[in-house]
This record gives sequence, structure tokens and C-alpha cells, in this order.
Amino acid sequence: MNTDIVDSKKKQLSPNDILVIAAHQDRIGASYFSEIAKNAKGISGPRIQYTEFIENMKDPSLIRLREGNTLFVIHPVKDRIGYVRSYNADTARNYVNNMVEMCKAARIMGFDILLAQVHGKVAPVMDAAYRKYKSADTDYGRKKGQVIVVLGSERK
Repeated sequence: MNTDIVDSKKKQLSPNDILVIAAHQDRIGASYFSEIAKNAKGISGPRIQYTEFIENMKDPSLIRLREGNTLFVIHPVKDRIGYVRSYNADTARNYVNNMVEMCKAARIMGFDILLAQVHGKVAPVMDAAYRKYKSADTDYGRKKGQVIVVLGSERK
């Protein structure tokens, strides 16, 4: 299988293909899992990361969303706060739009705040997505790989 990103405007991938590509595209994660793979003979870092993605997707407490060739999982934390993680196999422009749509959907589902960890090339994509999503009652902050997105006014 080709592990390059695929423009969702041209082709929609299966969820499994998205996870495979995301495991290969996440350079920092692949590097981390490659260290683990040194002790696992014949298993690559991306393969270990893909396995971790699959296990994470099985968690029944997670809310799963898809936009384009990006999968999102939101773990409800408490009080309308969710921790979000994305698995991307889409182009950067589409990824930005996919994040905006995920934020809109999370707001409709009742979330007021989303938390995430970002690194590498994802941080500027998050910045661009927030600029597109921004309205009068939203806010955004990023510091040392931690992101907070206030999706709108707090609800009672």
C-alpha cells in the first residue's frame, strides 16, 4: 500500500487505510515507536504505531468522527471538555478544513472546550484551523505542544 497522503476531494480512503497512512506520516510517533521496535524483531515502528491506533479506536468511551481522509476521536473528560486526537491521511488544506468541521460537530455534540497535544507539522495546521473557525465567543491557546480550543460560550 502507498503510504502517502491522499486528497479526499479526489478519493475517499477506508478507515483502515487512513490509520496506516497516519502511522507512516507521523514522523515523531514513528521515531518513538521505532525505538520500541528495536526490541521487537521484524516489526517496524509504523506497524507498532498502527497497532496502537487500532487499539485506541476500540475504546468504547471515545466518540469517533470522520471528515475527508481524517479520523478524529474525542475522549469526553468532564464538564463539556474533550480530549481530541486526529489520524490524518489528507492534504494539509483539507486537514485544516477537516479540523474546522470537527470543531463545529464537537460544539453541536455539547463540547465547549477541546484539548489536544500537537507536535511537528500539526501545530501550524491547528493554528490555521482555529483562524478559520474563530468567532466572537471562541478562543485558542497553544503552549509547549498543548492546545486548548474554546469552541464557544460556556453553556449551563
